[in-house]
Parts: sequence; structure tokens; C-alpha cells
Amino acid sequence: MHKVLWFEKFNWFISSENYLVISGRDAQQNEMIVKCYMSKGDLRTHCC
Repeated sequence: MHKVLWFEKFNWFISSENYLVISGRDAQQNEMIVKCYMSKGDLRTHCC
């Protein structure tokens, strides 16, 4: 059993370029990611 990491409560994967990619499961989680976890230099995208 491993220690649960902060991003594991979201949808996530490691890209082929070794970037951590996360997304919320709903709009509330998306807002939490932006307000609490994103830092200067992080990239954000939006799709419908």
C-alpha cells in the first residue's frame, strides 16, 4: 500500500513528456485545482 498523493483525488496521468496532468471530476474540483494547487509557470487549458 502506498501513501496517497495530493493529486490522486483528481483525474490524473503522467504524459509521455513526463508532465503531471490533472483534471477535476467536476467544476468544483477544477476551481480547487486552480485556486489551491496551480503555481506560476503551470499551464491550464479548458475544453468543452
